[in-house]
Amino acid sequence: MLETRRHTLDALRRGPALFAGLPGDEVDLDRLAAHLARRRIDGSIYATDGSLEGLLWIHQGAPGEAWFFEAGGQDAVLPVTTSRDLLLEIASRGGRISVFVGTPPAAAPPVFESAPAVFVDEVPAATIDVAEVSEELTTWTPAAVEPPAHPWPAILAEIMVRVVRHRGPRLGAQFTGALARALEPYGGRIEGDRVVAPPLAESAWRGIVEAGCLPVVAVAGRAFVDRTITAAERAVNDAGGHAGEAL
Repeated sequence: MLETRRHTLDALRRGPALFAGLPGDEVDLDRLAAHLARRRIDGSIYATDGSLEGLLWIHQGAPGEAWFFEAGGQDAVLPVTTSRDLLLEIASRGGRISVFVGTPPAAAPPVFESAPAVFVDEVPAATIDVAEVSEELTTWTPAAVEPPAHPWPAILAEIMVRVVRHRGPRLGAQFTGALARALEPYGGRIEGDRVVAPPLAESAWRGIVEAGCLPVVAVAGRAFVDRTITAAERAVNDAGGHAGEAL
């Protein structure tokens, strides 16, 4: 069982990540767990500080089992503490936080019968189901689409500028990296300060926006992201909506 858990973690880390390597002292873990749970993402929050690794599974909208490993790879022998407190400890002592996409092993029982109060999301639920978006990212094929309702390449380019301006270049780079990964399955990319993509449906763009903004949500919160998107769209509309490009 110990070896199986280690192999599961190693395979998970080789797979897709919504974001990877955010400084732990910049991430609100409760807010991040709530964001993933409310959007019913199957995945895990992973934290490591070089001496200890922790993994909290999120499955079907609820936090589940937590795994902890010593640096050598074996299950850690831990003092009596909650998984949340230990993840916070790893994050606070120079740890790094990542979110990997994946389903927990079927044999792993949940440690909570329901989500604890600390994971209650205080922001309105988004209209996007990221679990469905993740599936869409892997199954999309080019086809004729209706024009999107918003000039998303231009808006996203403006969001990049605003995240750097208000939250610094490190988080800006995390946003840009997550956005590039979200664009890649569609044939899109980032070129300097431009977002370049083929014609996409509005639903696809909203999935890209959600995936790209996840690192920012983890640090700055959903309210900041929503305000930034609104301000970026207003700025683009005022400028005529010409930033960004289509393939």
